[in-house]
Amino acid sequence: MNISDFIKAKRAELGLTQPAFAQQVGVGLRFLRELERGKPSVRLDKVNQVLQTFGVEVGVVNTANSKGVAAPKPKAARSVAVSETIASNMEHRHRPNVLVLCGRNKKRSRTAEAIFKNDARFSIRSAGLSPKSDRKVAEGDLRWADLVLVMEHKQRGKLHSQFPGLQLPPLEVLQIADDFAFMDPVLVNLLTEKINAQLQVHFQL
Repeated sequence: MNISDFIKAKRAELGLTQPAFAQQVGVGLRFLRELERGKPSVRLDKVNQVLQTFGVEVGVVNTANSKGVAAPKPKAARSVAVSETIASNMEHRHRPNVLVLCGRNKKRSRTAEAIFKNDARFSIRSAGLSPKSDRKVAEGDLRWADLVLVMEHKQRGKLHSQFPGLQLPPLEVLQIADDFAFMDPVLVNLLTEKINAQLQVHFQL
């Protein structure tokens, strides 16, 4: 499977359109469309920005090396041919995916994502359980996640009722009430402490 097909397949698993996926990973829609069409030359740093969602990255295959060893990765801004990169050269970095949920994805879960979005230990995504959520949780989010964190016990039941036939990943309740504004310092401290504790329990991070 080449990179273009890999990305299209994984995006489909998440149930996301090209515009939604491009916005989520932080790349331009035109870039994503060209990448999925297999444009001959694209920026490797941008390719890896997309692949980061799935916990993988690519390097450049050194065709002059008879042993087929991957060459060192180029500088971030260098453009490379997609045909020179292959899915078998993807390096799994063993970064777990953590999905954080609250009611409407306005305060608690959004704060959690803001705190940890650049954390090198794991990937984080936030969503809400309410139909009025800024970003409502989808089946693709749950298939992506290695761990799901909800804020209240009632949200655990709501998640099970919304996806009755789906085998959910490990699910933990942080027990944080809806008493805080987005990025409230007290909320930041609570989320930092509780999420780090769960990372230690589940992934020894």
